[in-house]
Amino acid sequence: MGARHLSLRTRRPAPPPDGESCLAAAVWRLGRRTLKGPAAGALAGAAFPVLTLLHLPFPLVIGVAAVIGGVAARTGRRWFAHPYPAGDDGSDGGSTTDLTAEPAPNAGRLLTLLVLGLVLWAVPVGAVLLAIGADPWRGIAALFTKAAFITFGGAYAVLPYIAGQAVDTHGWLSPREMIDGLALAETTPGPLILVTQYVGFFAGWNRPGALSPALAGTLGAALTTYVIFLPCFLFIFAGAPYLERLIHNRLAAGALAAIAAAVVGMILNLGVYLGMAVLLPDGQHTAGSLIWAWLLFTSPRP
Repeated sequence: MGARHLSLRTRRPAPPPDGESCLAAAVWRLGRRTLKGPAAGALAGAAFPVLTLLHLPFPLVIGVAAVIGGVAARTGRRWFAHPYPAGDDGSDGGSTTDLTAEPAPNAGRLLTLLVLGLVLWAVPVGAVLLAIGADPWRGIAALFTKAAFITFGGAYAVLPYIAGQAVDTHGWLSPREMIDGLALAETTPGPLILVTQYVGFFAGWNRPGALSPALAGTLGAALTTYVIFLPCFLFIFAGAPYLERLIHNRLAAGALAAIAAAVVGMILNLGVYLGMAVLLPDGQHTAGSLIWAWLLFTSPRP
């Protein structure tokens, strides 16, 4: 007993591995699970330059990856690893899971949920637009609703898209304010929702219209939270009864596996975005500076 107490008193927690919280660690952990073949590695390698150098929209990259994965799975090509390989008939290849125990998809139920979701979105958003005006509320509702549907890979993948839209497209906040928001969110759990609320608050604060900046900022953060969480509940209620069928569906599994591979390159894109914003705030950069920023912000910390 005494030895056990002594062991408990003298035991010290192991130090975290080097770079655990940095982008390189996130890329390494996700890459080990998803990049199981040359096709997955090529897709991840292609996602990085098209986002960083060509500046293609993040939703477009997600869509293209899903199509590639779905087509590959549909034609029987196992290019992308996924946890539940599907057979030629769309069921689990060799699994003993009884999919007949689950209810068959109900088109009427799904349509009802879709209409309910549209009403729950349109009524409060429409009320805000009618009562206050379009700017910036229409942009807030559109951006963060879209972000809710394409948040694959978590905050590291989607934040460059949100930051680019908020800073460059809408001009709701400055690059320095955006970086401050990213840094603030990384000090607490749940960085994605905190950053989105931060962006929504600044959108209202900097464009309050007839409202006070504090009230407009609070409304912007509240509207952001509502529209980004509403689709999540829609997904849960619509997909939960058919979870096993979705997991073992060949097209869905292939599409999601390809998206997961592309997300590895998308996370690297965040490292470049942070490097450019911090090291080159004036926006002037060359190919060499892009490489330098990427190496700096994706290197493990000592």
